[in-house]
Amino acid sequence: MAAVPNANFSVLHASAGAYKIHPSSGYSPALSAGDFRFVPGQTTEALDDKEPGVDPEARRGRGLWKGTPITLETEFIIKRKLTPTLGAVNAGLNTVVKAQVYLRDQEDIPGFREVWARHFPVQPATTIIATATPGFIMPESRIEINTIALAKDGKTAKQVIAPVPPLFQGGTTAIRAGDLLVISGLMAVRDGSLAPEAKSDPTQPFYAIPVKAELREILEQAERSARLPEQR
Repeated sequence: MAAVPNANFSVLHASAGAYKIHPSSGYSPALSAGDFRFVPGQTTEALDDKEPGVDPEARRGRGLWKGTPITLETEFIIKRKLTPTLGAVNAGLNTVVKAQVYLRDQEDIPGFREVWARHFPVQPATTIIATATPGFIMPESRIEINTIALAKDGKTAKQVIAPVPPLFQGGTTAIRAGDLLVISGLMAVRDGSLAPEAKSDPTQPFYAIPVKAELREILEQAERSARLPEQR
């Protein structure tokens, strides 16, 4: 993603006080570009650089009812990493328009969604991306999140777009932020099952290629999201 600069446009890096980034990482805690705020991938890496691996706050304690690893890690990233970082660049959870969530285990999706919905009553456009195992710098960690947000006092408004139902209950299909349209991860799914247009004809099952049918449905959903509200 890039931006075209002009006389009133500036790019700023967040101060190191927002969140301590290890000098070997090569990136800043957050980047401000116009009204947009970009936060790079956040993990459960310990806040104290003398502490190895996952932060103790995100680790499951001994005994029952101590939470599950994915809920603890998601909660930690949102509260201890994203919230202070966004705050340092005049943004907040309520101004996030797009999130990319990397998960190593598909069975972690319900736990992640539970915590995500609690912190985002109006959810940003969200894409869940599967990773390998291990898929992160710390083999024991399960999740990484990066976000795009808006400045709290900027001129760019956040508008939820709902041309098609979201994949998850309470989710958001797309968000328009000025000239930028961000879309959640899309699948050829409607009402919890494969869309009729993406299904093979049972009378001629080898006639069509399923992945092409699904892709056509996904592109149609994206096209509907991209149309201006007054065009629908």
